Amino acid sequence: MKTSAYLSMINTVNEISIKGKNIGIVRQYVNEIKNNGRVININNKDYLHFGSCGYLGLELDKRLMNAAKNAIDKFGIQFVSSRTYVACGLYKELEEKLKIIFGGDVIVYPKVSQGHINVMPIIFGPNDYVIFDQQAHVSMQEAIYKLKYYGTEVTILRHNNMDDLENKIIENRNKYSKIWYVFDGVYSMFGDSPNYKKINELVSKYRQLYLYIDDAHGTSWTCENGKGFALKHISKNKKMVLVASLVKAFGASGGAFVFYDQEMYEKVVAWGGSYTYAGPIEPATLGAAIASCNIHLSDEIYLLQNKLKERIEYCYKLLIENELPLISIALSPIFYIGVGTASMGFNMVKKLMDDGYYTNLGIYPAVPESCTGVRFTLTNHLQFEDIENFVKTLKKHFPEALREENRNIKDIVRAFKKFTNLEYLLNKQDNNQSLSKNEDLRVEIYNSIDFISIEQWNSMFKTKGAFQNYFLKTIENSFIDNIEKENNWKFYYIIIKEKEDVILATHFTVALTKDDMLSSQNVSEKIELLRKEDKYFLTSQTLIMGSLLSNGEHLFINKSNKNWEKAVKLLMDEVWKIYDKNNIKTVLLREFDPDDLLLINKFDDFGYAKLEMPENNQIISSFNNAEEYFNRLNKKQRYQIRKEILPDIDNFIINTQKCNNEELQHCYNLYLQTKKNKLSVNTFDLPFTFFKNVNESKNWEIIRIFHKSNLTNCISMGICFKHNDEYSTVVYGMDTKTSLQNIYKKSLYLVIKHALNNNFKIIHLGITANETKHIFGAIKKKQIGYALIKDSYNFQLLQSIEGKQ
Repeated sequence: MKTSAYLSMINTVNEISIKGKNIGIVRQYVNEIKNNGRVININNKDYLHFGSCGYLGLELDKRLMNAAKNAIDKFGIQFVSSRTYVACGLYKELEEKLKIIFGGDVIVYPKVSQGHINVMPIIFGPNDYVIFDQQAHVSMQEAIYKLKYYGTEVTILRHNNMDDLENKIIENRNKYSKIWYVFDGVYSMFGDSPNYKKINELVSKYRQLYLYIDDAHGTSWTCENGKGFALKHISKNKKMVLVASLVKAFGASGGAFVFYDQEMYEKVVAWGGSYTYAGPIEPATLGAAIASCNIHLSDEIYLLQNKLKERIEYCYKLLIENELPLISIALSPIFYIGVGTASMGFNMVKKLMDDGYYTNLGIYPAVPESCTGVRFTLTNHLQFEDIENFVKTLKKHFPEALREENRNIKDIVRAFKKFTNLEYLLNKQDNNQSLSKNEDLRVEIYNSIDFISIEQWNSMFKTKGAFQNYFLKTIENSFIDNIEKENNWKFYYIIIKEKEDVILATHFTVALTKDDMLSSQNVSEKIELLRKEDKYFLTSQTLIMGSLLSNGEHLFINKSNKNWEKAVKLLMDEVWKIYDKNNIKTVLLREFDPDDLLLINKFDDFGYAKLEMPENNQIISSFNNAEEYFNRLNKKQRYQIRKEILPDIDNFIINTQKCNNEELQHCYNLYLQTKKNKLSVNTFDLPFTFFKNVNESKNWEIIRIFHKSNLTNCISMGICFKHNDEYSTVVYGMDTKTSLQNIYKKSLYLVIKHALNNNFKIIHLGITANETKHIFGAIKKKQIGYALIKDSYNFQLLQSIEGKQ
């Protein structure tokens, strides 16, 4: 069963959430707030609160609390009526005050996320083009995906890539009436900011460019009357919509949507989803928000802003002095200390909690898998002494966690180099201080199977699948010096030994792959249409455990050796080195037994995201021939074979002789025909060189199946690998235009019969067509994989296409 990229993400997030809950760092409940917001109590333990977004501390201001109580006394817990007919009078007062602050017409919604869902479908029309930054807040992305159902064209922009933004504008400005750029005023994870200078230039240069800015994390703590970080850098104009949070630094609840175009404002008021039909804000919230507006419209707001600014600058100074890997230098109240792997993140946050500091874990999918970090925030509740002691505690635990997780600062510099340059830390810290000693273990890396003992390699992977020495040598010879870049692969064979005893062995391939390789057929069909204009659309340089032609257990581990876990960590270190050397975008580790928790938990710790892989199919026979084997199948299987296969099976002839050039070309054409129509595992076309090398090898055979009506051209073909008592089907092709029935089933039957009659006891049938293979007694084996994605842009774009489907 195939799983979409989106569902794979959900499954991974669920596992991360459960792990975080079990160690007590997420999904917790506060029993009490103490010391005017400095301290929260969780499970009867006090923590200094470095996880609040109440940056100015207004959420505990007595004036806001009293205003909320007075509003309840006047209007009750809720004033239940559609705003179209009649609304609580506090709405009008609040929106008028917000208009003074932000300088435009304002509509308030109970939540910012609800407002996005209501506003976007009204202002983004079918003749508009919407470009959203890949790190735009998830509340906007969820709303944007829904636009596809209304016919609005949507695409993703690599984070803060202004050159790409301008290219998209130029390419589409004559196709659409408006081009919307959707982004955050301050990004919520790293605390970094957009390139406002370039955005201003583009708005002035292109009349079609409009801006939709969610400044939820930038509201209140900066700029005149707290109008926010975005308006500090962009002048208000008719070509923008600004979204401000009334929660976070504002201290109340709800979201303010600010319009600088009267017509746009009136349209949203007239047809604003829950604005029109339901969902009024509670009077208490409206009252508190009005009280906050009064503070924003007074000189007191500048005292609060300066108080926070002093804390931000002080914290930034301490982090730099203590040589901690700070990811953004935007001087916002959001700080992010990069730690790299998920296990490092869990370790660090748990240590901080044990010492009485509550922070947030920045982890996938909010950040890429290898960019886990400690995310913390500053508020006016905190004292300078709190900040100083917190940074000291960070400094103390950081090297401890590195040692415990067998990491060093190089790993973190490498993980975050796409976002920031941390190389200055390399000269200031002992890069080897964190590594546990592995003098007893030795890593051997080879670029060809020729340098490894045939007997040793084959013995380790016996019964595991098709990657014995002769198989790999054919692959090496076939994927070199080809014209197409996707058919030139690099090979890495990794063996880890203790003295002369092998603890771990595996092999990797570096290849250009399609990002939709494991997506559903209908998604790949859509993407292939786009590839008619750009062959390499949505493709990535990928480091694959095994290769695109191998299938089975690619990782040999001797778990009886006490150092096997150290060997796995060493393997991950080597993967990182290959990753860097080859500009890899994605790492794919495969295929693992989902019940092997000891092993797969290691990949979780290294920040890899779990993937549901296609099931593998295998026949294991203890019988002397095919007749005995088929007779032992169950009643239903035998019935299907009698009904669909046997009536005319004598009209088909199998041939395993070597092909001449014309016959080989025909086989290749059958493969291309089949592949074009079967995109369940979507890869680039194999080179003809592979077919030639297979045809010349004694360890491979090309099975051709003919119908008696045409003994010149085979109707189907299969490429199979032979090794001892194992037989592996690798490539299949058939005449997809034939009028003959059940060709695939009959071909598979004949291949299995051929293998059994030649005394092969293990038949590897590979992935896909599970139900058909089950008819012949194949056992489905569940398997999982793990992926590490350097840049989530392609993944998000793929998600977008899946959503449109």
